[in-house]
Amino acid sequence: MHALLFIKATIEKSCQDSSEISEKEFCFKYISWRLTGESKGTRAHYAYLDERTSFWAFGTDGVDFGLFDYGKYPNHIEHEVILKLAGEKEICPVVTLRTGLNFSYGWLSEDLRFNYADSLPSNFTDKISLDGNRWRVGGFVGGTVKLHGFLLEPFLVGGYKRFDISGNGFETNTPAIEELDKFRKEWFVSAGFSIRY
Repeated sequence: MHALLFIKATIEKSCQDSSEISEKEFCFKYISWRLTGESKGTRAHYAYLDERTSFWAFGTDGVDFGLFDYGKYPNHIEHEVILKLAGEKEICPVVTLRTGLNFSYGWLSEDLRFNYADSLPSNFTDKISLDGNRWRVGGFVGGTVKLHGFLLEPFLVGGYKRFDISGNGFETNTPAIEELDKFRKEWFVSAGFSIRY
């Protein structure tokens, strides 16, 4: 049995400026790297993702002004582990069966920050931090049927995924603690076939 190890890293950074009636700037920074181990029928990944996004805008009518500063829009960090299993078996000379199972689990955090100021004068800051996880499990079954002059390849894919992060923060204009919960779950299934000549 042979095992392979791969490492992939990506770094991106960009900013866009525009000056019309208002001035605004949008900046995006993306850092990721992935470690993959693979042997026959099994593949495992560890992935790290760091996304940092900021946005600000300044507008004025010549008398009054407003400044919107999204210093974290948001900042997102995630660690993810992925396991994929696959197998193939020839049932008879004309039929080959393929099956697989995959599982992923990620733990992540998001930080959001917004500042506002104008010429009234008034200003406030809004901050919130979220933590949680996402996970997914899925499977597939398919195969190849050798017919006269072409190959028929049916498949069925299904699974379940869940995303749940929550946290709290504050706004300087109000004394109360803000709470935010992002939760969703989903079943998915798809089926079809392909024909190869």
